[in-house]
Amino acid sequence: METTLLWESSAEEYLKDAIIFGQPAWVYTKALMEAVNGRYYEVQREDYQILSLVRENRSFSAADQNMPKRPVLYFAGHYPSLPKEYLLEFINQAQQVGLAILHSPSAKWAGEKEIICIFYQPGVTGSLEKTLAFPVLRLNHQTQIFEIEHQLCRNRNLQLIRQGVQILDIDSTWIDDQAEVAAGSIIYPVTQILGASRIGTDCQIGPNCRIKDTVIGRNNLISQSQIEDSMIADACNIGPFSYIRPNSDIGSRVRIGDFVEIKNSRIGDDTMISHLTYVGDADVGKNVNFGCGTILVNFDGITKHRSKIEDYAFIGCNSNLVSPVYIGKGAFIAAGSTITQDLPADSLGIARVRQQIKENWVTKRKQLLKEAKTNEQS
Repeated sequence: METTLLWESSAEEYLKDAIIFGQPAWVYTKALMEAVNGRYYEVQREDYQILSLVRENRSFSAADQNMPKRPVLYFAGHYPSLPKEYLLEFINQAQQVGLAILHSPSAKWAGEKEIICIFYQPGVTGSLEKTLAFPVLRLNHQTQIFEIEHQLCRNRNLQLIRQGVQILDIDSTWIDDQAEVAAGSIIYPVTQILGASRIGTDCQIGPNCRIKDTVIGRNNLISQSQIEDSMIADACNIGPFSYIRPNSDIGSRVRIGDFVEIKNSRIGDDTMISHLTYVGDADVGKNVNFGCGTILVNFDGITKHRSKIEDYAFIGCNSNLVSPVYIGKGAFIAAGSTITQDLPADSLGIARVRQQIKENWVTKRKQLLKEAKTNEQS
């Protein structure tokens, strides 16, 4: 069945700030349509005044309306949030009766915050006064929205548990309806899996993680970290307190430790970034080791620059790589260096002041301070 997703312009304006499962109402509803129907056509027109045809006796007539040639699933109201299983049932019943309405028993929808859903099936002639009896939630206060969202999310968690996902605390775990978690994975408390995220099998996520629009492979361990719009391969160990920002692609068996930030970068397999490091706008090869306190200096105040680090490079602790810079395969950067020039493969880069030793400097300084104090007192 090809369905038209029909929005009245006034409804769009009214619902523009509505949030469903942490997403804009439009994004959520389109995802629902794709999930339950596969294809839909979106139309926005002023002349579809369907709501005006809902009468006090709960009858409906569209005989004189300029309706589309395809079936119409019409949402209206303050908060058009319907669980997917409800929507599937509603569509199935609507197809059987040809035309159906979902609205509150009073039908006095004006000024109230409630859900109205109308299904229009073209080709039905005669008196169109069939209705579909179906439960609907009336939302008269903002707190009710929170309560309903919580219950829907709880139901979603229970569904995932039945499918083989271990969720240790269903009340503190938020998993969006369009997110996917494979059987065998464990979700620890206070974790959010948002948007179109996909979690593979045998992963351990949490506690206290926020993952949004991210694809995560198999057998990953991620704790107390935030990941957005990125790709994580297999068998990675991430966290605690890591931040992987959008457009990052992390290979397999990568270690990203505490207080590490990755941004718009590709990280090759078996690379170690253990702690206190920033990698921004970089292409990093495999088996690279980042020492503690390394910074990719990617911003000159005007433009972001990108660096490349080849396989098996070793970046010493407390190093600065001023982008754009190229680090060759197997190159070694001495700790404390600020690298501003390209390093050839297998070379050693040192960029720091040579150490000086002045013997007895502290003793002489103390003596000078003592003499100065004695002179002041005299």
